Amino acid sequence: MSTGRAIFRNAAANFALPAAALLTGPLLARALGVEDRGAVAAVLAGLTLATFLAPLGIQEAIVFHLGRRTVDVRRARRVSFEAALVLGTAGAAVLALLAPLILRDAPEHVDLLRMVALTIPPAVLIACWRGMAAAQQRFDLTATERWLLGAGRILLILPLFLAGALTVETAVWAGALLPVLAMLALVPALRAPKGRSDVGVRESRRRLLAYSARSAPGTLLTTLSTRLDQILLASLAGVGPLGLYAVAASLAEIPLQGANAVRDVVFATSSSRDDPTLIARSARLMVVVVLPVAGAGILLAPVVLPLLFGEDFAGAVPLAQVLLVALVPQVLGSLFIVGLLGLGRPGLRSWLQVGSNLVQVVLLLVLIGTGGALGAAVAVLVARILTTSTFAVAFALSSRIRLRDCLVPRPGDVRALVRAVLRRGGASET
Repeated sequence: MSTGRAIFRNAAANFALPAAALLTGPLLARALGVEDRGAVAAVLAGLTLATFLAPLGIQEAIVFHLGRRTVDVRRARRVSFEAALVLGTAGAAVLALLAPLILRDAPEHVDLLRMVALTIPPAVLIACWRGMAAAQQRFDLTATERWLLGAGRILLILPLFLAGALTVETAVWAGALLPVLAMLALVPALRAPKGRSDVGVRESRRRLLAYSARSAPGTLLTTLSTRLDQILLASLAGVGPLGLYAVAASLAEIPLQGANAVRDVVFATSSSRDDPTLIARSARLMVVVVLPVAGAGILLAPVVLPLLFGEDFAGAVPLAQVLLVALVPQVLGSLFIVGLLGLGRPGLRSWLQVGSNLVQVVLLLVLIGTGGALGAAVAVLVARILTTSTFAVAFALSSRIRLRDCLVPRPGDVRALVRAVLRRGGASET
């Protein structure tokens, strides 16, 4: 499959989940209200954070080594089960211990978070299988998984709403179990080709763990930065402000999913080709795409949010507008991060992420205390601008590609984007 077609298919599938969230979000908001909607967001934020943290960089290691054929499918499959057992169990235990801190303002839901933590081991397995599918350029499998997630969300939430059974507990379990059901779409990625690899289990495990060890700090901190705002907001300001913030974030995440599709395909492709120019061109294209999308979202937010979620959530409008501005540096930063990973520089990525997260924590602590939910949104915006600037410079120096060539679109880029859209991604211009 060409890179252009893979990006188009992945982007379309990535919109399935936020589109489903946009359809079901008003049902949750109207059935639960601001406080309980915030409680659902707090529980799922803790679960999602633990789910993303638990793999400790194994997914990126699988994409890199399997893509470069230094580890085969059979060995990667075995390591994925080992990671699910060890890392998944450890992640579930840590989340159970931290549950009272995460839900300090909603202690009645601590046991619920501890129960859904049992889904973390299969979540680690899912992350590894996604990596195997991406490394084999099986983006059809990852796209199918996302379509199942989106359709499953609607098929679960809508009947619960109509039956009057949509509660904090049922909403959380629906969100926790859906990924486990959708993982069946990734099973074909586990099929190993005939023949045996020259690289044994021990050496394969060593290579994957060595890359993972260098990537893990950056992966942990990058993931933490995406959910730290909601975790700290729930702890410092309560679930009420978080309810508004979660609704605002749901709007801002819709265009983000398309950008994530580009990121996933570009990482897998650049790792296998050892071609950093693919990152530079993708970043320029994303500037062309994301700026007008974010601008449109900012203009539409005052109309869309109250219309969909009700007047009780009108306070989410300024939050959504700030988060949509923050979307631009976030998208570019994610591409420069995978650029460093594709260049085999996970250690550099990790060190840079340490500094970025420290800045974000300080900003969140200060601005949530003075501005509540709006302060959290502003902190995220400032932190993402600083983070993206740092990673852009690091990628430019590591790849020896001029910073201008990574950020300033060219006329040819726009023409390539138009051709890709007209052909539905049928031609690979990247």
